[in-house]
Amino acid sequence: MTAYDNRRVAYGGRTDAHVSADSANHGVLFFLSLDRQLDTPWVLGGNYYKFYFPASNPAVANGLGPVTQFKNRSGSGAAAALYFGDLQGNLWRFNTTGDDPSSWLPAIGTLAAPLPIFTATTEVGNVRQPIVARPEVATGPYGTTMVFFGTGKYYGQSDLSPTYTQQSEYALIDNGSTNVITRNADLARRTATISGTNIVVTGSPFTYSGSSSKKGWVLDFPSSLSTGERSVTKPAVANGLLTFTTLTLSADICGTGNGFIYQLNALSGLPFLTSPNGNTGGYSSTVGIPGPPRVVDLVLDQGLTRATGEQIDKRTQTTLVSGTSSKIDASGVVNSKAPPVGRINWREITNYNDRHSP
Repeated sequence: MTAYDNRRVAYGGRTDAHVSADSANHGVLFFLSLDRQLDTPWVLGGNYYKFYFPASNPAVANGLGPVTQFKNRSGSGAAAALYFGDLQGNLWRFNTTGDDPSSWLPAIGTLAAPLPIFTATTEVGNVRQPIVARPEVATGPYGTTMVFFGTGKYYGQSDLSPTYTQQSEYALIDNGSTNVITRNADLARRTATISGTNIVVTGSPFTYSGSSSKKGWVLDFPSSLSTGERSVTKPAVANGLLTFTTLTLSADICGTGNGFIYQLNALSGLPFLTSPNGNTGGYSSTVGIPGPPRVVDLVLDQGLTRATGEQIDKRTQTTLVSGTSSKIDASGVVNSKAPPVGRINWREITNYNDRHSP
């Protein structure tokens, strides 16, 4: 469930994934009014709204994942769009500009026939990859929005099957167009290999503009087919550093499990920095099955204020990951950024009255 504004919450729901009176097996997005009185009945189109998103295959289990909001760049704090995935690998964007929910629309298609902005599938065979975790969003290049998410699920007995499917991590550029993004044509491929306790990530450079530009990147997890590696937690982005975690399955049902922690340049999908433990893109979890990464501030250095009023503050951050072993991994990249704050510049206009006299 996600707070949409100070009056509503949004959450993804589903019709029954296997036996449903809804033959289309839709996913459903709900908006509930927070100011409804306890003795007031729920009224569709009044104090709650719901929007349907079709299953690509009605015969296969479906359901929407958690919702992430991307706020309006005007600084008002209102959500301009919601991003969420579903069990059939579709990534949806639902535009929520304006105060009237009846005017909200999917990014592509219509309310009656919405279309996803992307469908996650394997490179070979086009097998759909479920998206169950909340996506992460950040401001991208050239005024775009970047969306980050991993694939895989860990819900039921069927997810323990030794017949594993390749799962992946995605970074997409959403420029607001109505063109669907495709994996093989639009995304740069990153390759991950296991070297001891480290993950080595490689790939060719690319650009986000020009005739040969890409709309993001994709990384296939290196042990998906052997140990069922998958991502079921929300990634985190801070100062250009993307951190995400994966889990792997083990024959020891009483153990703490295992997985990997990845840290990459959010834009390129390549290693950000060499962290203190020497990894070049990721490393084996030391905390069992790792949970979602958490960005924390280590130091905030307030710089000197210049004569113009500009001030440079340096913020140093790192990422912490807790896991099933009840420990916390704090060996991630320490990342700093020093953006200008306060007044950037000023100019005195001595003849203001002369310039504006009638």
